[in-house]
Amino acid sequence: MGIKRFKYFHLIKNFYFIHSSCYTINGAVGNTNVTSVWPPSGIALAVILLWGYRVGPAILVGAFFANILALKGSGLAPAYYIAASLATAIGNMLEAIIGAYLIRRFAATENPFDTVKGLFVFIIFGSLASTMISSTIGVGSYCFVIEEWPLFDQLWLTWWLGDAAGVLIVTPIVIMLKKKAPKTITGIQLIEAVIVLLILTVFSIWIFWNNYQLEYMIIPPLLWIAFRFGRLFSAGAVFLVSGIAIICTISGAGPLTSQTTHKSLLYLQSYIGVISIITLSLSVLTHERGERRA
Repeated sequence: MGIKRFKYFHLIKNFYFIHSSCYTINGAVGNTNVTSVWPPSGIALAVILLWGYRVGPAILVGAFFANILALKGSGLAPAYYIAASLATAIGNMLEAIIGAYLIRRFAATENPFDTVKGLFVFIIFGSLASTMISSTIGVGSYCFVIEEWPLFDQLWLTWWLGDAAGVLIVTPIVIMLKKKAPKTITGIQLIEAVIVLLILTVFSIWIFWNNYQLEYMIIPPLLWIAFRFGRLFSAGAVFLVSGIAIICTISGAGPLTSQTTHKSLLYLQSYIGVISIITLSLSVLTHERGERRA
């Protein structure tokens, strides 16, 4: 292994481990390693798309230790939680590798966010299909070691939608930051950008920290950003709104909360999916049309 590759390995492993550990500790459901939204799934897919399959082992190692940390206090015997952690880590790695392979195979472009076709390939294969691998292996291994198979359906759905949401939130912004320099904004457009960002932030905090059933009022500012400021800013806006929604919902506040944790997570995951797909679709469509006119 070359020095540069060795550095990449440890950088990705440590980043994945730290991020997933912090998120698992603060957002896990009960004593499981199942979370409402799993941003590391988006990180893993992005780094595979950017640097290739050779970074897969880094994801495996980072996920393995993060899952050990999550399950260590679950009351399971060491042999059980180590085995479940290893199986889950393999699922995390396979999810990213297979998702990246399918995107490259069917998008026919280096950046899936350059074309509408590439975007929908990303949504179908990267966000929806490949994430079933991790959820099936992860939940299956957990239910196997605790011998509680009746929990499988509910945990599988939460895990799958959490991984899918993580991919939709994180992968686009990471890819766009690497592939595209931020658009230079000056003058009137800079003032416009500041205004719409303030509106988006204030609306998001106001709506999600209170119990107002107005969560879809966030969509107009997102569409404004998608149409006026391009793909990178759109991905950043989705990341911002999703982060606020996640923090507030996990804290028990906002319109997405319900009487049961499962329903709250389902509402949250569905909401993130809707705003992500709508915003990214408009931004990519606008970009593709602009490229054709150029």
